[in-house]
Amino acid sequence: MGVYDELCSQIWPEPATRPYFILGTTTHGATATEKKGEIIHMSNFGEGDIKWGLVADPRQAVDLESWVYGGKFPETSILSPPETPSLPIPPPPNSSTDLGPLHKTVSALLSLPSLNSTLLPIPHLHHTLLLKVALNATINPLTAIIGAGSLPNGSLIGSSPSHRLIRMLSDETSSIIVAYLENLYSPNPPPPDALRLYTREALIQRTLALCRATSGNTSSMAADTKNARMTEIDHINGYLIQLAERLNVPAPHHKMLREMVKFTTEVTGLRKETSFGTRTRITRRKMEIENQVRDSRSRHLLVEELKLQKQAQQDTTRERTRRRQGLSAKRRELQDSDEGDIVDAHLLRATKAASRTERKLAPTPVENQVNQDMLAHLDNLAKSIRPTDVDQPDRASENEDEAQGEQVEGRQEEQDAIKALEDRILGGSRFGKRRF
Repeated sequence: MGVYDELCSQIWPEPATRPYFILGTTTHGATATEKKGEIIHMSNFGEGDIKWGLVADPRQAVDLESWVYGGKFPETSILSPPETPSLPIPPPPNSSTDLGPLHKTVSALLSLPSLNSTLLPIPHLHHTLLLKVALNATINPLTAIIGAGSLPNGSLIGSSPSHRLIRMLSDETSSIIVAYLENLYSPNPPPPDALRLYTREALIQRTLALCRATSGNTSSMAADTKNARMTEIDHINGYLIQLAERLNVPAPHHKMLREMVKFTTEVTGLRKETSFGTRTRITRRKMEIENQVRDSRSRHLLVEELKLQKQAQQDTTRERTRRRQGLSAKRRELQDSDEGDIVDAHLLRATKAASRTERKLAPTPVENQVNQDMLAHLDNLAKSIRPTDVDQPDRASENEDEAQGEQVEGRQEEQDAIKALEDRILGGSRFGKRRF
């Protein structure tokens, strides 16, 4: 209530430029789904209605109700409005303003029989809107405050404290509306049937009946409070408060409800904002922990890989050291004999070749086999060298020539064997045969 008055005073204060208005109300239940823009009709088929009416022409050039109804209709009781006109409605009368859009809108509203669309004269519609405000001013704020918007309308039934709240609010609402009707019809008294709608007991009974009929529904104000949206409290309880202040009628309960609904909505918004901030911080911290774990795993894998590389290098170094020690031992054995100088020269060249090869490439299976063969040949060669006669000065002189000949022949054989061994060592390398 009060929206039309605000539009006229704030946006269209001049009647000459003010558009035509249709006011209405509905008892159909609807709710939005999680899908954006999707609305679900909650009322059963045949239940709920739409009641609407034409606001008088602000320029007073055309009697809109007489045009739609096809003439003057007799004044009837507020509880018995005239019958809704049927389609098609008469064509719009001649006017300085275009009535074509209004004619189409009225025809569309009258073509909705499944929604129980009813056209009412403005006096009848005014009481319908006023009665709806009187009932919603009790149900909506209570369900919005109690449970922070999570309770359906049926939660107000069957509880002694809730019944006391309903009686207190209905009593205050009745006082405000009765004073408003007395002022509206002054200097005449209000119609008796209109006053009967807003008595204290009538409002209590209608409020309880509406709670039972919509026990599973959640009021729009409760839903808005739960989701921290702007509520219609200023156009329901706030409208009654404005009437009370204008007519000097006390309205402490409605003032308290208005502030409590606004406070509850703010708290819900802060809670949602805090909850969102908490979820954001938790999500951010979770991502940080996951990144730390991932980095820790990467560092662990890197350390393990470095350990393996270091172990492989140590194994390679030990193997090369062992091979060098083996070659050195064989060389020392050969140096102890007279033939050591010859063998040592060839062995030194073979050792240098093997060392250079090891520095360039890691040992391969072929090189390992070559080195083993070399050690075996050197071992056999060392065993085949005979002692010379240098350490036997007492040998007979007649055998010197024969011994020298055998020595030269033996040296030649040894040199040939070492040469063949060297060729085999150098020829088995992947670099081919080289000279050192």
